[in-house]
Amino acid sequence: MITNEQIMWTRKSSGLTMSQFARWLGVDVQRLMNWEAGMHSPPADVEARIRKIAETIADAERSVGCFRPFEMRHMKLRNRLVFPPMVTRYADKVGLVTPRIMKHYQAVARGGVGLVVLEATSVRMQSKLAGLGIWDDAQARVLKSLVDAIHAEGAAVAIQVADGLRFTGRRPADLSEEEVEEIIGAFVAGTIRAFQAEADAVELHGAHSYTLADFLSRRANLRKDHYGGPPEHRVEIVRQIIGRVREQWPHPNIIGVRINGEDFVAGGNTLRDSCAIAAELEEAGADYIHVSAGARHEDGVNSYSMSRCEPNAGFADATNIHFAQEVKQVVGIPVIGVGKIPTTGLATRLIEEGKCDLVGMGRAILADYDLPRKEKAGAGDQVRRCIYCNKCLEAIWQERPAECVLWEEE
Repeated sequence: MITNEQIMWTRKSSGLTMSQFARWLGVDVQRLMNWEAGMHSPPADVEARIRKIAETIADAERSVGCFRPFEMRHMKLRNRLVFPPMVTRYADKVGLVTPRIMKHYQAVARGGVGLVVLEATSVRMQSKLAGLGIWDDAQARVLKSLVDAIHAEGAAVAIQVADGLRFTGRRPADLSEEEVEEIIGAFVAGTIRAFQAEADAVELHGAHSYTLADFLSRRANLRKDHYGGPPEHRVEIVRQIIGRVREQWPHPNIIGVRINGEDFVAGGNTLRDSCAIAAELEEAGADYIHVSAGARHEDGVNSYSMSRCEPNAGFADATNIHFAQEVKQVVGIPVIGVGKIPTTGLATRLIEEGKCDLVGMGRAILADYDLPRKEKAGAGDQVRRCIYCNKCLEAIWQERPAECVLWEEE
């Protein structure tokens, strides 16, 4: 006979609410509550269904797909699903954690991903982004409470550190060497603060149109010194950051880098460039590569480059995954693939086909935080599916907090 503890574990592991689970079983909520309280036992047919759900969850954990645990150096992930960095505008104006951003990331972690990558977190006040900040110790102390909350839900945490040089109207070639040194110092200090906040990893944001991406870009970086020119020189700023962090923070640490697989602007980085950059980053000490695409600012907000960063319903699923696949061929460190991946079934296929090691699912999980747990339990028909209308991203560009239109159906 099934126990009340087994019933409760299965229901919680499924990611469904009490009412959703009861409806899925075809019973009323009060009967389910009585079974979980140990007051009665379910009839044989319902017990058999609950056992089948529990077996489905266990089978998923033993599979070779996205629900299988993953280890990256000393970091142990419960599965290979990643919630990628998505700007939310939930932080306050000085980059501090708010109750809303705390609730958001707790829900993401509770939903069952293995790794949560916090949104772009600014390392300099003078070129800050519309999100979290880590340019002073007070911010890091508050960030620790967010890291602790995510850990409490069973997920690992990476803090993505970033800078917005372009928001100051400047490019790499406009900077003196002293100014480049200041940027390196800010990234080093921010990375160390992230580790002091007990983040499991730090991700250097070298994708899209942020400062490190401009240095990696052959179009944006027109410097004539050792920070510009061929890929091995354009990577130098990241090489310096990683090296100095490890000199100043000798404890075990994991540092990843997010890059573009392709810029999708004339004169920008191609996949060939990005593979060369990824190989240089591995040599520089990067522990993983997170491969995104596009979002270069040269052609404006409504450009094709921007659409490739956030592919809408008009694009094929996993439309950018071949960039991760090609990068994976030239490096020996883990690679995260991302870009319109709506289901864990597709995520599993991408991993089994060797296209990436971990899979990022952003908008799909924003639409339904519990997607991983629901699909793991075989309750895919209970998932609120992202329609890739990109209204959540439009809100960000309009300087409003991210919201999903499907939340209105709740």
